[in-house]
Amino acid sequence: MHLKAGLPPIVRVNGNLYYLADATTTDSEKAGLNRLSNEQLNAFAQALTNPRQRERYELGEEVDLGYEVPKVGRFRINLCQQRSNPRMVCRHIPDAIRSLKELVMPASVESFAQ
Repeated sequence: MHLKAGLPPIVRVNGNLYYLADATTTDSEKAGLNRLSNEQLNAFAQALTNPRQRERYELGEEVDLGYEVPKVGRFRINLCQQRSNPRMVCRHIPDAIRSLKELVMPASVESFAQ
């Protein structure tokens, strides 16, 4: 999920970006009025960061962190400022690790991993 001030939330599905307000369009003008404000994104950043991370973020540095939601999984989160506007990218990391067979990997990969 990509969160950027002035735009509705955006999700990436199979490499394509979709505005969350309407998962059938990639056009921000058609995506509705669910645009995120600087204040909303800064509140998210405040809630997710510890004091050290918050200080780095407020100084304009990028901050990478992990966040876990029970029974959902972990999220890798990148916070940054882009043209003085907050930006956040959240990536879901599932709890279950898929096997090489489930990933349809060749036997050579399994051999290399061993």
